[in-house]
Amino acid sequence: MKTRDLLSDVFLNLTRKKMRTALTMVGVIIGALAVVTTVSLGHGLSFFLDQQVRAVANPLTVEAWPKKGGSPNRAARGMFKNIGKAPQEIKEDKEDDFFGSLKIKTIENEMVEKMRKIEGVERVQPKVFVLARSVQLDDDAREFDTIVVPWIDAGAQVLSTGPGFSSIDARECIISEAYLESMGFERPDQLMGRTVTIRVTEHPMFALVGRGGLDSSALQKFQGIATLLKDPPKNRVRMVFSLFFLLRDLANSEELKAMAEPEGEPVEFRAKVVGISKKGLLTNIVYVPDGFAMQMGRVLFNNEEMYTEKNWGMGMVLLAKSKEDIPRVKAAVKELGFRAHTMEDLIGKLHDFFATLQSIMILFGSIAFFVATFSIVNTLLMAVVERKREIGVLQALGAARAHILKMFACEAAAIGLLGGMLGGLFGWGMAQVGNAFSHYKWGHIIGSADLFVMPGWLFPVLLIFTTLLGLVAGVYPAWRASRLDPVAALRYE
Repeated sequence: MKTRDLLSDVFLNLTRKKMRTALTMVGVIIGALAVVTTVSLGHGLSFFLDQQVRAVANPLTVEAWPKKGGSPNRAARGMFKNIGKAPQEIKEDKEDDFFGSLKIKTIENEMVEKMRKIEGVERVQPKVFVLARSVQLDDDAREFDTIVVPWIDAGAQVLSTGPGFSSIDARECIISEAYLESMGFERPDQLMGRTVTIRVTEHPMFALVGRGGLDSSALQKFQGIATLLKDPPKNRVRMVFSLFFLLRDLANSEELKAMAEPEGEPVEFRAKVVGISKKGLLTNIVYVPDGFAMQMGRVLFNNEEMYTEKNWGMGMVLLAKSKEDIPRVKAAVKELGFRAHTMEDLIGKLHDFFATLQSIMILFGSIAFFVATFSIVNTLLMAVVERKREIGVLQALGAARAHILKMFACEAAAIGLLGGMLGGLFGWGMAQVGNAFSHYKWGHIIGSADLFVMPGWLFPVLLIFTTLLGLVAGVYPAWRASRLDPVAALRYE
């Protein structure tokens, strides 16, 4: 039999029981719809955040952090991981897993000089942290929240209007165009050349770090209290005394005293607006020259030696000469015993996160495919029983078992193909509705970007998958149909 005749028979057989065929397709349609919407959302969010990061981050920088010391997040993981367990031995290679032995390690000048000698490095400077309270325009009583970012961390496409900074230490700033609306301006030139006041806050806890007085024993006391309460000793008197001494030591710790201290009065820095940056996901960014940022950072730590040759701080930023130099610079930083981070590392983590999220959502969608498989098997088995006489007639007229097998297998594949096609179209429609809703609800955040972006490969891959799914589901019913005895089939009523 010709392929055209085979396809014609398949179509006629599926349309005999239209409602049953449609219900059989529902599982495939739901699974395909779920896959299309989740993959489109994950792909769209990943692409959107990728663009946002690339718009504000400098692709030519490599951050260098010591492998030992100055890793509170690692110590926090170690503390909570050990809650309720017997006290752990502090080994030299695991010291940073315990808050009590955590050392705030600053970078030595000798290491800075080695970093400067790395081939492809244009400049090396400290990683600066600034805790800004607000930014205020002269002759305006209102204060606006802000995030101060050193210019070295800015992306190449950040600047929208203005010439940029005159020097690394200039008292100048580049302010996000989102402030135009907040401050009541219609055009960037109305803000250019104006003077703003940036208020920077000293934080007692950071100041303690900056003065080198942090031993982090308070958090170890917290761990001891949690362990004691979770697994109290049988002797209640002993428990009360242990708890008393732990609370007493905690109350006398420098960290807790620092946490209880009020923040100091903000220090004011006046700066001239010399540029307007493009509005991004973070709308309250104010960029300042790197030297100016270091002056602000010293306020946070209450240490005039911070970010100088006497105290380089806990991390460094290496500015590469070109993108081609980034892999070599990153490798050299690692060879010197440091952890190295780049913009691409951050973007890679974002993509990994959304890939994992997509996999989880697709797993839920696959449940519908699993159910659909049994629906196809059940439908075709019923069709085999109902069409026994027809199968017997075909065999009596000379149809081979291979033809019967092929006919039922093609019916199953057609159910999968049509279900995947309809599910894909419905999923695409849901994605468009999602984009319209997101533009209406969050247009001020995402702009003209789409949160649901369907990759070009998704639809054809989906159709191939659902067709193969139907084909696999139809193997057993098709085999059953091909094995029918023609004589018994002709006698079937």
